[in-house]
Amino acid sequence: GVHTLNLRGCRGVVDVSALGGVHTLNLSWCDGVVDVSALGGVHTLNLSCCEGVVDVSALGGVHALNLSGCRGVVDVSALGGVHTLNLCDCRGVVDVSALGGVHTLNLSQCEGVVDVSALGGVHTLDLSGCRGVVDVSALGGVHTLNLSCCEGVVDVSALGGVHTLDLSGCYGAVDALGGVHALKLPKHW
Repeated sequence: GVHTLNLRGCRGVVDVSALGGVHTLNLSWCDGVVDVSALGGVHTLNLSCCEGVVDVSALGGVHALNLSGCRGVVDVSALGGVHTLNLCDCRGVVDVSALGGVHTLNLSQCEGVVDVSALGGVHTLDLSGCRGVVDVSALGGVHTLNLSCCEGVVDVSALGGVHTLDLSGCYGAVDALGGVHALKLPKHW
């Protein structure tokens, strides 16, 4: 069968039930796609800007899943086993408590996300533009953390163990008493 299939922008595509055996599948900008229940066996799946997609409960077995711009997606509780998950601009997503096992997680521009306490085990975490995030005390074990433009973040004292940290545009964190000095950085910095 077909290994890699790119159907980006094919707005006439509606029924994708026969595509579950494809390894790498790009359905981005396919507005007609609603039912993705047959795609749980796809390795790399791009559903970016598929605004008709709401139910992603069958996609927990996908290795790399791009749901960026899927504003109809709200419930991501079944996606904790996904290795690389892109939820950029998924404004309906609020509860990310099930995503602690994801290796690389992009929640950029997810303005509904407030509680990130379950994400301490994520390796690479992008929270840029998540204005609702305030408490990042649980994220000290994250390897690469992007908090750019997280205007609500002030206390970054727990993030001294983060390997790569982006605080650009975090005026509160930089201006706070102690600010970046509160990171307790190792002496070799």
